Amino acid sequence: MPSSERIVPVEALREAARSYAEATSQRQAAREIGLSGTGFRAFVDGTDPHPATVRKLTEWYVQRQAAAGDVSADAGLAALSLLVTHLPPGERADAARRVAEFVSTLRSGGTAPLPEWLVRAASRP
Repeated sequence: MPSSERIVPVEALREAARSYAEATSQRQAAREIGLSGTGFRAFVDGTDPHPATVRKLTEWYVQRQAAAGDVSADAGLAALSLLVTHLPPGERADAARRVAEFVSTLRSGGTAPLPEWLVRAASRP
């Protein structure tokens, strides 16, 4: 995921990884994210992550948010970005907007308001 497509700020990923490691262990956090212990420590210590590391962290972050039932705007937009990541770069923004529009139509009769991130993603040009 090129840096121009990073939806979740690296510092948010770093803080989430650091907090999870404090609650469990660095070894467990690294394993769940899919990083080596050395790579995990380097990341939480502040190194600029490789795009593959960002992708792994973003996937882990989205899964943790979904499991907690509290999907933040960052996690929602990241999930949308992950859905279209295998499309050609020039088609991703339009595809993400179209997916968000479709999901919005599925909820159109619901009583709960749409999440702000979904409204924002569906209205992107």
